[in-house]
Amino acid sequence: MRSTGTVAELVRRKWGDHRSALKHGPTVLSHHEVVEGAAARAALLADLRPRGGVPHPGVLLDHAVSGRNA
Repeated sequence: MRSTGTVAELVRRKWGDHRSALKHGPTVLSHHEVVEGAAARAALLADLRPRGGVPHPGVLLDHAVSGRNA
């Protein structure tokens, strides 16, 4: 089995890839748009995290609830 590198390397390789990656209803996002959004959330997390604080990966997830009664 061939090694594909780290997750970070896999994500970085998608920067500039404008092929379709995600589709939800009429919305279609390219690989680049998905990676760009993830980079923006990661940068915000780094800026907001207290010095020496341990980040929790859950803060990078979209927790929106749609189409359900919450």
